[in-house]
Amino acid sequence: MIKKRPKYKRYDVIDRLTNERLSKLASRFQYGNIFTMQASPRKGLQNKTEADIIKTYNKELIKIAIQCVEMKQFNRLYKLRYLAEKSCILTIATKRKATYKQTVRRLRRLQQGRLTVINNYGRTKRKFVSFIRWQQLRNLRNKYRNRSYPLRRHQ
Repeated sequence: MIKKRPKYKRYDVIDRLTNERLSKLASRFQYGNIFTMQASPRKGLQNKTEADIIKTYNKELIKIAIQCVEMKQFNRLYKLRYLAEKSCILTIATKRKATYKQTVRRLRRLQQGRLTVINNYGRTKRKFVSFIRWQQLRNLRNKYRNRSYPLRRHQ
């Protein structure tokens, strides 16, 4: 008799976030080197708009945060988030053909220190797209922590 596999969410849960797992996540999403904190620009995203670049980084960080919901060392993700932010800035800087410092000044000018881009829809509609904050990732953890459906364990 064949056992049916239970239906799970698509996200796997990581038990412990070691330095090796952090480096694997950083290299998988092409953020850079986590040990030296050297970010690298992602050349595959340079053809997209700046708002789409920030949205892509936000989606990836949310996906990683949901994977690490049940983990006790959740605060170690702060390092990965910082590296992703640097990588996002470098990607936008290479797209604009500007330096890192110039890009940071222009992106942080709109909303009190947060990386923000204005996304224009038509003539009068505007939307601000910001890089995800650490507090938002922590709130995601609290939201998904006590779910009734089981999550798969990462092996």
